[in-house]
Amino acid sequence: MEKHSPKHSDIALPQKEWAIFRRPGTQNWSVRFSLPGQGQIRASLKTRDESEANKLAAKTYYAALTRAEAGLDARAKTVAQVVEEYVKAKPLKETHKAFLHRYVVDFCGRKEASHLTTRTLSGFVPWRKTYWITGPGKDISLITYTRAGKTISRAPQRIQPSNSTLAWEMGILSKFVTYCRDHGYVAALPSLERVRAQDNARPSFSTDEIQLLQSTAFQRIIEAQHHPRVMFDRTMLCAYIGIMVGTGMRPTEAQKMKWGDVLGFDVTKKLDGQNVTLRVYGKNRSREFIPQDTVLPNLDMIWTVQKTSWNRKPTPEDFIFADEAGNMVKSYNAGLNALLEACNLKKDFRGVVRSSYSFRHYYITHMLNQKVNIYDVARNCGTSVDMIERFYSHVTLESIRDRLRPKVTSF
Repeated sequence: MEKHSPKHSDIALPQKEWAIFRRPGTQNWSVRFSLPGQGQIRASLKTRDESEANKLAAKTYYAALTRAEAGLDARAKTVAQVVEEYVKAKPLKETHKAFLHRYVVDFCGRKEASHLTTRTLSGFVPWRKTYWITGPGKDISLITYTRAGKTISRAPQRIQPSNSTLAWEMGILSKFVTYCRDHGYVAALPSLERVRAQDNARPSFSTDEIQLLQSTAFQRIIEAQHHPRVMFDRTMLCAYIGIMVGTGMRPTEAQKMKWGDVLGFDVTKKLDGQNVTLRVYGKNRSREFIPQDTVLPNLDMIWTVQKTSWNRKPTPEDFIFADEAGNMVKSYNAGLNALLEACNLKKDFRGVVRSSYSFRHYYITHMLNQKVNIYDVARNCGTSVDMIERFYSHVTLESIRDRLRPKVTSF
């Protein structure tokens, strides 16, 4: 006896390729059939009328047969259904999931996945550009999303996405349609519009601005000397800035660095003459690099304030950038933003907002302008010459200023 004990139709069409039946406890008819390599397929016909059910069964069968013969999955699924399948199958970031659910599902979620063709997807970028202005998002007043386990709501920006955003989103879409191709939902991989992210110069600092920032940070430590907790936080921020300026580390690299990753540093000896090497972890690999000597007093500052606050010496397993309890500090953004605002340095001359990454850009800019070989800079910063040339080549003009001003009598 079959699991569902279905009641079969007495007036089914003479073809033997499919059968219609009612599941126990339901009034609507369903159809079932098998196709080579596809297994048994069952689908609800969503009708109580037996004659209509037979017609729908034939339509369902031949539609599935056509998909199977085209090399597709015979079970028709909407784009929205495949998105849910994809999200469950892949370890995606929340931002990736949000993009798929909002934009891909909104664009063609109700249509079958086979609808994802070069022709139909050619309209995605123009549609996406106007989504929040005149498109489906124009009437949405709040966007709700999850970040670090917290639910956040904010008003959407009624602007066109930048090329960088579009390029990032098309990368996510490309991975999704590849999944659709690999799982038989589309016959061929559609061609997507290529959007090239604009190579804008990163927001950095001038040397005078760095000096202002550091002197202000140090002054704020003095002002907090009667408030131990505030003084600890401000000391850590001041040292963080000094280390980031003198290393060009990525913030994510600095975050994970421990005292055991500071090679050649000895607080019991004079700082002058110590050859220190730093080891960091990021982008699925570790690397070692040489910091500037200006980093040493900042490391000493952190060692001293941690020893005082913890009533013990930091161990090789302690994080360098740790709080009063010894826990890793994930970000200094709050304190840094307040300091930048106090110094009127939150934005660069173009109005671009600065962040902790701006110290890395300052370091690279400074090294190039000091005529350090670009290959050496790239190696020490854990990046490529190509990336430096794309985002920093403009600063090398300063390093050849003398060559651009030859001694001539007149023009």
